[in-house]
Amino acid sequence: MAARRRTSTTRRRTTRRRRQTAPFVVSARFLREALALVLVFLAIISVIALFAPNAGAIVRPWHDVLSTMLGWGIAFAAPLLVGFAVMLWMKTMPAERWMAASGAAIFAVALLGMFHMAVGGGADAVATGQGGGAIGFGISAVLSGAVGTVGAWIVLGLLLVVGLLLYFNMTVGDLIAAYLAERDERLEREADARKAGRRTRAAEMPGRPEPVAADDGRSGLIERVRDRLSGGSDVDDEPPLIVRRERPAASGTGASRAVTLPPPATAVPPAAPTEGDETIEGDDRRPASVEELAHEEAAHLAEAAAEEAADAALESAERDWQLPSLELLADAPETSAAQLDLSAKGKRIRETLAHFGIGVKVARIQEGPVVTQYALDVDPGIKLSRIEGLADNLALALSARSIRIEAPIPGEPYVGVEIPNAAFDLVTLKEVLASPNFADMSERSKLAFALGQDVAGQPFSADLSKMPHMLFSGATG
Repeated sequence: MAARRRTSTTRRRTTRRRRQTAPFVVSARFLREALALVLVFLAIISVIALFAPNAGAIVRPWHDVLSTMLGWGIAFAAPLLVGFAVMLWMKTMPAERWMAASGAAIFAVALLGMFHMAVGGGADAVATGQGGGAIGFGISAVLSGAVGTVGAWIVLGLLLVVGLLLYFNMTVGDLIAAYLAERDERLEREADARKAGRRTRAAEMPGRPEPVAADDGRSGLIERVRDRLSGGSDVDDEPPLIVRRERPAASGTGASRAVTLPPPATAVPPAAPTEGDETIEGDDRRPASVEELAHEEAAHLAEAAAEEAADAALESAERDWQLPSLELLADAPETSAAQLDLSAKGKRIRETLAHFGIGVKVARIQEGPVVTQYALDVDPGIKLSRIEGLADNLALALSARSIRIEAPIPGEPYVGVEIPNAAFDLVTLKEVLASPNFADMSERSKLAFALGQDVAGQPFSADLSKMPHMLFSGATG
């Protein structure tokens, strides 16, 4: 009987994977926000407990806890709780905020210690909610046992200062510098006030009367004219800023005409003495003859005539004042740009863009002192971003340092390509001041300011009164 051959077959056991439910995990951010909401709720309860300690079953025990821990510092509970809640809400807190929070905590602890030392009741004051509560009692007891009562006051005062410095992120050096700066400003203001007071008193003091000379009155006239020209007259001392193109140039060097003083008046000669000279006698006055009286009256008349002539000369100078001529300024040099090169560059721009499948036509070439603008008429359906992306290719094809693409030109249906000139032209002040643009600006403003030329080479001016903030820069940076 044939033995039966046992065949063993291995069966693959398939195990069904059980679905595992993910455990419920509370994120740290959720815990922070939940704790922040709890702190805000406690801050609201603290405000209620401060004004109504017996308002309810929750407010009364919370008031007892705050009163025991903080004492008189119960008023600081709500702001501190809100501050801690804000800190928890913030994902990342900068170092300045941590420093401010630490300073506020140090200041509060030092203040509670001072409250409790001011009461001097020890542990009995904690039960009644007096002083600084348990926190104030603890800090004051530790400091008093270590350095004594006087030393504890000194240490608490230093802690107050340290807390304020940390909160405001300041140092003692900053405080000293601020004090010195404020003192210097105060001393400067006082010095200015003293100077102004001296000037006011000097102006209010009556002047010394001028002696009446018996001559032709020339010295008094010169002094009055000198005073008028130095500051007493109404003539404007500011240099002229407005130059109009249509005004004719002044003769000679273009300088303003000088004020010509009238010739000094000649005094009336005294009359010849006669036999019947009369004298006027007084108690304390010396005798005066008719000749002396006539001579003095003639001197007064000559001085009055000279003063009227000086006033007329000054008024004439005001009416006849003229601005300096533009001939004093240098003329603009000849332009150095090659006109044939402009057309060649326009053709090269058109060929370069056509190589990338962009059809354009050069509608206008505007040459300026520094750059030349090529206005391109782009074929319909071409996106302007494609032209802007080819700025480097255009610069390489034109052998330019850099180019600027203005897509589109404001107010025009063209795309502007600005290329630096091979040689820059010098913009002179004369061609800007002589332009109609500056003349029109001078008519509308008393502070017309010649800026130069724009990209297109057109003179450009502005009103300085409408430019309160302006930065001047040059080659030195």
